[in-house]
Amino acid sequence: MKNKMLKEKAHSLVKIAKEKGKITEYKDFLKTDLAKETTMTDKEISYYTSKEEEGK
Repeated sequence: MKNKMLKEKAHSLVKIAKEKGKITEYKDFLKTDLAKETTMTDKEISYYTSKEEEGK
């Protein structure tokens, strides 16, 4: 019962956020200044990729 109520609440919040334009598709986000500011450098990508490989 509680799980169903939480699921309905989450769907409601997502619907409201979409209506207000708070949720965008990834392809649209990539065009924003925030995406450009927060993009990882090639060096950072290599570092985190190597850490992932070490963990396997």
